[in-house]
Amino acid sequence: MSKFPKLNEWDGNTFAASAMGFNLLRDFQREMHRVYPDTQPYAFGYFSDDDINSRMTEGWKFLLGSMFDVEDFNSTVGTRFGLRVDANDRVLYNDNYIMLMGKKHREEYVLPARKAAHKRMEKAADEDAVFVHPSDPEYNKMKDAGREIAKTERAKVQVRGTPDRGEDKKEESKDDLW
Repeated sequence: MSKFPKLNEWDGNTFAASAMGFNLLRDFQREMHRVYPDTQPYAFGYFSDDDINSRMTEGWKFLLGSMFDVEDFNSTVGTRFGLRVDANDRVLYNDNYIMLMGKKHREEYVLPARKAAHKRMEKAADEDAVFVHPSDPEYNKMKDAGREIAKTERAKVQVRGTPDRGEDKKEESKDDLW
């Protein structure tokens, strides 16, 4: 009996990954679900040591080498994905931990709670975008008008090209610049 890996473990994606580079966030979960079908009910996350406590609070659990029915995780699973296990059997990619969570829990509880928190933050930011001095005799009227403006006026972050300020584009001459 040969100890070589089975040839059907590789497919076109393996060769494409070597050309494009393995992107853990893009490729890991899909490949885990394909190679280890028992992992399909789980979502995988990739977290730094600083994130561990807050992620565990959300319900993420460490992916452990012992979760795989293999003699040597590092040679069987680790080499396939560039992973290793630490002294506590926790799976790492570089210096970051791979964690897992049930997809159903993530979709029903974590993501909706995160979305609600984001909406609260946006609402607070919109409120903070409008300042009216409390002693202004038209305080309520000014505050309402400011909220309306804040809803419609947004800044767009743009990395490249001519700034798009949402206005009609016009031809600028060199004289118009300064």
